[in-house]
Amino acid sequence: MHKSFIQNITFLILINLIVKPFWVLGIDRTVQNTVGHEAFGLYQALLNVTIIFQIVLDFGLQAYNTRVLTKSPKAMANLFPNLLAIKLLFALLYAGITLSFGAILGYSSQSFLLLSTLCLMQISASMLMFFRSNISSLQHFKTDSTFSVVDRIVAIGLLSFLLFSAFSKTHPFQIEWYAEVQSLALLISAAIAFYVCTRLGKINWGYINFKKIWIIIRQSLPYALTIFLMAMYLRVDTIMLEKISADPSLTGKFAASFRILEVSNNMTGVLIAGLLLPMYAKMIAGKEDYSSLIRLVTKLLVPFSLVVMVVCCFWNVEVLNLLKYRDINQNDGIILFWLMATFPLHCINYIYSTALTANGNIRTLLFISLIALILNISLNYIMLEADNPLNAVVVARNAFITLSTVSILTLYYCKKHLDVGLSNKTLLQLSLFLLLLIAVGFGMKHYLGQLHILYKSAIMSLAALVLFFALGIQSIRTLKTQFKKYFRPG
Repeated sequence: MHKSFIQNITFLILINLIVKPFWVLGIDRTVQNTVGHEAFGLYQALLNVTIIFQIVLDFGLQAYNTRVLTKSPKAMANLFPNLLAIKLLFALLYAGITLSFGAILGYSSQSFLLLSTLCLMQISASMLMFFRSNISSLQHFKTDSTFSVVDRIVAIGLLSFLLFSAFSKTHPFQIEWYAEVQSLALLISAAIAFYVCTRLGKINWGYINFKKIWIIIRQSLPYALTIFLMAMYLRVDTIMLEKISADPSLTGKFAASFRILEVSNNMTGVLIAGLLLPMYAKMIAGKEDYSSLIRLVTKLLVPFSLVVMVVCCFWNVEVLNLLKYRDINQNDGIILFWLMATFPLHCINYIYSTALTANGNIRTLLFISLIALILNISLNYIMLEADNPLNAVVVARNAFITLSTVSILTLYYCKKHLDVGLSNKTLLQLSLFLLLLIAVGFGMKHYLGQLHILYKSAIMSLAALVLFFALGIQSIRTLKTQFKKYFRPG
């Protein structure tokens, strides 16, 4: 199982390293700079509205599908058509709920049209993720990994024409185009993924049983509530920021820094969690030792996230300027500081909450998510003020407090239910690793202050690599052994 994980996560990260940085730096950032912070801030707020109600689209079906298929791959023949029928019905319900909520919030007709397009985008994305869950559950990880970038490749091609060709000189870019192109790209990717699913095994299209559908919905309800609460505590703060703040550009400023956190998560934690869920489920079902896999992922992912966090915390304004954002000031750097401080916490949650999901500890995850939602809404409701120019900083800081609470609770319940967690030795090693990285950062800030951010990042990465081995987080001998074992020819 370690061999499968290491080989597939290597492939997954490599193809995403090729595509997604160009998406973030070449496309997403350019769109924001082209349309302005205010227009992009509205887009981000509307996007978060659609993400909050994503639960109606998924309803825990993806997690349910993964758990069933990893135990019994042949179940796909009858399960696939029933789940697809449910998702199509839920897509209609989702659109109705999301658009009604948009009307309640009082968005203008133009904003409402953008919200409708974003609804279509989320429906397409949900369908793609469902098809991918079938592919990964049947252990076709490389095929699934390829689908993690197909929609981005299509969108990059179309948006490059709209942003950089001669067409852009006579047709000013509209934020609505951004949503429309992404929707089209996701529809194309979902259609291809659907075709692949039909080729992986025989699908019994005549086996659409409404009684079976109702049973699946009831069994998926706890997963659905968990996903809904997670989406709420991760996304509701942006909506509150947009609605409470008198300055509409603050949401765009927050989005600029959040983009860096999002791409960091998408390049690591989100990708790894997608692979870990079917692996955890299969190992738990087969009563295999999954603790060694958790330790392996923790010792690779958490140190990496700490390095990224330290770089962004010490040189936040320089990072934003490197991405050529407009109208950057010190407050924007503080927003990035707090948001990137949550990156290691996100990684811990991806590793350990996925284990709780695979083990069926949904009530525990529900409790953690509910606590996080209440905490996040309460903090923002109390601290946000209409005329406060630091509202985006407040939201970012509250996100750090919320994610810290979630990480502590997740680790506690993982130890309680699965007897796995951060050992005292690992915790000490990671703490020393972080403290020494901070010391290196202070030294560089004092003696190498004028150095370009790329050189600073390279030096910090080299220092982190030395500390990684010096502190024994992972030994060179162990890495050599794993490399020979998992990557030897043939």
